[in-house]
Amino acid sequence: MKKGRVCLYLLISLVLFGCQTNSMQEEVIIKQFDQFFEQIRVLFSYHIKEDGVFLNENFHTENDINEVLEPLMTDEGKNQLLGELYEFKDGKYVYNDELQEYLNERTQAEYYPTLRSTVFNPGIRMILEEDLNISIEGNKARVIAENAPVLYFDENSPYGQHHFGMLGYPAIDYLTVHVDMEREGEEYFISSFSIEASSLLN
Repeated sequence: MKKGRVCLYLLISLVLFGCQTNSMQEEVIIKQFDQFFEQIRVLFSYHIKEDGVFLNENFHTENDINEVLEPLMTDEGKNQLLGELYEFKDGKYVYNDELQEYLNERTQAEYYPTLRSTVFNPGIRMILEEDLNISIEGNKARVIAENAPVLYFDENSPYGQHHFGMLGYPAIDYLTVHVDMEREGEEYFISSFSIEASSLLN
């Protein structure tokens, strides 16, 4: 009987320890997820035009951009981000064609439609934690939000319609975000990502 109780106690202890470990890892993953989408926005700012193209005045060399991305992403993740959002010209990273078009026109109503399916979408950080599904396998983790609702403003609010509507925001958007991470030591780094939005914009 005593051996049976000891085995049961050890089993329960291992299960509880496993749950606590997963819970702690999930906290680290969520923190990294949030920090990434917060800190990445600096890469789409400080716009200047040189030789007919727009770039970020403060972050346009490989070293500049690595300063932001190194604590957040693996090399694979960095390559994906650079390939999707930039072109390398004359030793500088300049914004891709879609971002160039927006910055050339500077039509306020195109602000959100231009950014909504990129890492620069400000609504990603507004996704509720309960809408994030986290899976962990070995040193890899995945965070998924499927059609997560993001409420920008009350559609009956004149203030919301004016301040957000004029920038192209819908009252509510539905975002699907997939983020893969890899663990190095005690930290997680983003290795790939995808962002989609599914509401109809007027």
